[in-house]
Amino acid sequence: MRPNADSQLTRRRLLAVGGAGLAASLSGCLSSVPLVGGPPDVREESEPPDRGVPSAIHDLSANATVATLAVGRGSNHHQVWVWNATGRSREVSVEIGGASDEELWFRERYALDADANLAIDLRESREYAITVGVGDRQKIVEVQKSQFDCNDSATDVAIRDDEIESQTISTAMGCGGGF
Repeated sequence: MRPNADSQLTRRRLLAVGGAGLAASLSGCLSSVPLVGGPPDVREESEPPDRGVPSAIHDLSANATVATLAVGRGSNHHQVWVWNATGRSREVSVEIGGASDEELWFRERYALDADANLAIDLRESREYAITVGVGDRQKIVEVQKSQFDCNDSATDVAIRDDEIESQTISTAMGCGGGF
């Protein structure tokens, strides 16, 4: 038995209207879900993270952590600590992006007193470019995805009177695996 043209047209119309309705109902929901591979969120937290390694630059100390930035929500960590190693307060700019040639996700200025620091806790395993600037000087610190493994690691950025220097330290232990 062959279906008539009216029933086929009705079925097509029902599928078209139903599909359009489904697409319209999901359009608002999808915009609130972060896209895979998009930039991680950057938020301020009240407490600095626990540091698993000593400072890579031995003459650094801080009386206070001005701010703690948490980047992403993953369980992997690499920390970047920005230190004011001068004898006076400095206005410091911090920019965070995925790579030095990509669009920035975050840009902010902080007043760092002498012997104060700023903690950046990177929590997603990916590449980062963090630019620290003071006046007309800046330093770009690149964090590679390979630094997110079982080892504790941190990068220290020291703002000095005549330069901005950075060094990275890691526990460099063998990671996981059986024999």
